[in-house]
Amino acid sequence: MPEQAFEPAVVNTGPILALSLLGVIDLLRKFYQPVYIASAVEQEIRYGGQGAPGYKEVTESDWLAKCHLENPLPPLLSMELDPGEAETIALALEKRVGRVLIDESIGRQMATYLGLRPTGTVGILLRAKKREYIPEVRPLLDNLMKRGFWLKQDLYEWVVAEANE
Repeated sequence: MPEQAFEPAVVNTGPILALSLLGVIDLLRKFYQPVYIASAVEQEIRYGGQGAPGYKEVTESDWLAKCHLENPLPPLLSMELDPGEAETIALALEKRVGRVLIDESIGRQMATYLGLRPTGTVGILLRAKKREYIPEVRPLLDNLMKRGFWLKQDLYEWVVAEANE
């Protein structure tokens, strides 16, 4: 199946951590270019220290475009969301990037409300399976859930069925 043209995306902390834990963070580069990261997200990941998931990718990667907001954070975002989510959405709006990679429900809802298209870790994994970049989704989801990644049971079952597993 031919790959579609790349689209730009702004990535939040959750997908970076999850994909890094699974050793498949390079999936981001297979689907999205450029991949922007807001300064608050970079700070959240750096806070975990050198051995933390995502640290190496964020500090050493040449494919993550690190960005500071040019405008003040809109009050609506800073009141409702944590700093990483708020800056991820604000950066997407500033750069006119329609795709945000975000896992948290309230962040996804806010992104949708503001006209953005959210995709989470699960969506990235499912897309990777359909494009044959990974052999299975279920073991990766199970691994994430064992590590504290929360996923509704009905979504888990839908994704596994959608992946034909």
